[in-house]
Amino acid sequence: MRSPSTNQSIARDLDSLVPDELLTEASPAAEQRIADRLQESLHPVTPLPSRATLVAAFLAIFATVTALLFAFGGTRGAENMTVLQLAGILTAILAAAGLAAFSLSGEMTPGQRRFVRPGALVVGIFGGLFALISGLFPWTVGAVQGWHCFVNGFVCSIPALILVLWVVRKGAPLAYGTVGATAGLLGGLVGMAAIHVGCSLLSAPHIAVGHLTIPLAGTIMGYLAGRALPYLLTRSNQS
Repeated sequence: MRSPSTNQSIARDLDSLVPDELLTEASPAAEQRIADRLQESLHPVTPLPSRATLVAAFLAIFATVTALLFAFGGTRGAENMTVLQLAGILTAILAAAGLAAFSLSGEMTPGQRRFVRPGALVVGIFGGLFALISGLFPWTVGAVQGWHCFVNGFVCSIPALILVLWVVRKGAPLAYGTVGATAGLLGGLVGMAAIHVGCSLLSAPHIAVGHLTIPLAGTIMGYLAGRALPYLLTRSNQS
């Protein structure tokens, strides 16, 4: 990163190149000074890991934090589910985490190809999870309450989100809103998995309201925080 004095020196040299008239010829000495200043401002950087390595890192965070939450939060809900219900939801959550990790790894390096638009990916993930919940669990009337599960699950997602952002900051993301939304989605899926395995209220309305809203809230909050970040950085640099 250039120092303020270096930036000012480069600006002065640029002014000397074109002081007042567009047809003024560049001074060789001024060109050399600019080249010297630019070379002084350059520093070696560490290359980013491969995309496969980044995906593996995100999934390792997902698996490790989820396993720890299973150990501390218990598996009372899993004990009351059928094999199909438990395997179906956990497989879907893991698949969603894999898609989010792959998408997020591509946002860390400018110029990476997007195979699926981020908005379509998010809609597809939540639509698929909701359809699976509706098909696997009964629509029991009166079992909609889910604020307790939502709050606990959202808190559980915070450690995973912090670790995900720690990896993301090593890259050079440009679309802050997309990065924030995808990171929030990945962290929220950890909280959803932990709460789903530990919750014994096995009705589709409760799971939709109390469990599925955890990654949804993480996605929305991450998107808003990411969109606000450039403005906050600009104001901080100006003050």
